[in-house]
Amino acid sequence: MKTSSTGNPASRFGRIVATLLVLGAVVAGRAVPAAAQLIDTDTIEDPFIQLNDGSRPDKDTFTIRGQVNVIPGQDPVSAGVSAGAIALVYESGSTLGAFVLVDTEVFTASECKSKSSGRSLVCRNEDGSFLRLRGSQANPGSYKAHVFVKRQEFSPGKPFELPLSAEIQIDSFDWIGSGVLDYCSVSHNGDRTTCRASKAGPG
Repeated sequence: MKTSSTGNPASRFGRIVATLLVLGAVVAGRAVPAAAQLIDTDTIEDPFIQLNDGSRPDKDTFTIRGQVNVIPGQDPVSAGVSAGAIALVYESGSTLGAFVLVDTEVFTASECKSKSSGRSLVCRNEDGSFLRLRGSQANPGSYKAHVFVKRQEFSPGKPFELPLSAEIQIDSFDWIGSGVLDYCSVSHNGDRTTCRASKAGPG
């Protein structure tokens, strides 16, 4: 889905602390289950975010990789099969804490399947874009996330304000992560913009 608008997902980072204190809180229009308020399950850990904005129309792509966590017993895989999933990428806004939406991709429930005996979720659309959560048998509640979206048209497009941020939504699950300016780079004659949270991050 090609879109560009302003938003402020950074403000939702504050809920990590706030929801520890308030039971039955409502965040960004969603009721947050009491159990989900006990630990930080809102962050894409060690994110890798990449935008490829070339000169050919409808050939832009974005990639998100990282780790997401839920409280053991919660089931984002079943949630994805029932409700689908959304991936979003942002550039930084002109004021501190503000973000600008670069692009988003929606995967419908019919495009999402359970794999590996229910430990993993794979969403794939007809364009070949995919969103994958790969569960860990050794560490229940931990998932490796990988999103690749193609056939996009970023508007207004490059150059992007750094650092980049990303968000993955699956029903009531909502994870956000940002790169660090020191670990952002622009390459391929300005077509590729990459941000990591650490020098040794994925990618």
